[in-house]
This record gives sequence, C-alpha cells and structure tokens, in this order.
Amino acid sequence: MNRYIILLLILTSLGLLNNACHIVSKQPTTNTKAKLGERLEKISITDTNGRSYPLKNLAGKPIFLNFWATWCAPCVSEMGSIETLYKKYGDEVVFLAVSTEELDKIRNFRRSKNLTFDFGQLNIDYIDAYVVKLPTTILINKKGEIAYEEEGGQNWASHENEAKIKSIIQ
Repeated sequence: MNRYIILLLILTSLGLLNNACHIVSKQPTTNTKAKLGERLEKISITDTNGRSYPLKNLAGKPIFLNFWATWCAPCVSEMGSIETLYKKYGDEVVFLAVSTEELDKIRNFRRSKNLTFDFGQLNIDYIDAYVVKLPTTILINKKGEIAYEEEGGQNWASHENEAKIKSIIQ
C-alpha cells in the first residue's frame, strides 16, 4: 500500500512539474514589446555634470546603453571595446554607460581609463531597470525598441557585435 501512495505522489508531482513548464513556455512573447517602453521610461539618469539625463530625450536615436560598476571586472574589461565602437559609430549612436555608484567615482573611473563616451549615474536600482547581471548592455533602435540585450562581458569590437550596432542604425 505504501508503494502505491509513493508512486501516486511521484506521478502527481511529475504532472504538476510538467504543467508548470508548459505554462512557462506558453507565455506570449509579444507582451515583451509592449512593456519595453515602460521599462525604458523608468530609467532615470544623472549625467557626469549632475544634470538630469532623461532617456526619453534620446527618442529617435539609436542607443548603446551599458549597465556597469567599477567593482565589476567583466564590466571594466569590456570598456576598451566599447570605446573602439564609440570612436567608429559615435556620430550615429548614443553611447552611454550607467552605474549606481557615486558620480565622483564614475567621473574618476572614466578619466583614469581615458574613455570618451558618455557616462552617467543610474538613479534607480539595477533591478528596477530589469537588470539582474552586470554588465548588461541594451541596444535600442531608432524606434525606441530594444533590439538586443546582452548580459555578461562582451568584446563589443567583434564582428558579431559590430553587426548589432549597424543593425540599430538602419
């Protein structure tokens, strides 16, 4: 009798697990686009001069938005390749790296690494911008839509990543 109860519990658990996986896989992907505007609208930035830098003011421009921190080794290691892309596409794409750290720390980092693209302070927590891993980079096309989102350190000067930059310009 105990074997039957255990078997019944196992089968029931497997059925519940199967249903849970089925529900997750059936979530509509089109809802993501509807929420992207809201996600980007939440992002509040202060530039390195201490002025408010609303992301919505960049509407109609392709944006390379990098979430990073000075203490994050992969974040720091990808900065050189971001600078390379900025020098190549800075006239066509807004490059912006944001951190939740103090403005002085961000300014000092930028200066010490001789980086010329824009930096800013993120005025909300990373999680409120739906960023759960650093670095995270969001590529936003001219329509204000998120075209790509990459988590983890990248070589942004690679052929594959450069193609992503070119695609948001078009």
